[in-house]
Amino acid sequence: MTAISKTFESRSEGKVLTNWKARYNEIVKGLEESYFGFLAVSITITSMMGGIAAMYVFANHAPLWEFIICVIFSMGTNVAAIAQATARQLFHCFVVTAVVNFSLIITNLVVL
Repeated sequence: MTAISKTFESRSEGKVLTNWKARYNEIVKGLEESYFGFLAVSITITSMMGGIAAMYVFANHAPLWEFIICVIFSMGTNVAAIAQATARQLFHCFVVTAVVNFSLIITNLVVL
């Protein structure tokens, strides 16, 4: 029970932002330490997510702009990875691409 009360206390004191910033900085620092591994994983995962999103776009006979958005974000992240962008920039690209591709997948699953 003390862990729960500590969580509520930190939220009431406004420390949630610092906790999120600290966690974010820890994630980015960990990615900087294993940069080339993250580079390979980000290329693989964004390519797979983009392919799955494109598959659902085509299976649903969705408009062409959905496919173009999928390709732009997926290829943008791959280009950032191949160009060896910083770990922070690559992480941001990866998260945005994941959100866009998952939203396309969910949208086309619901309509399908």
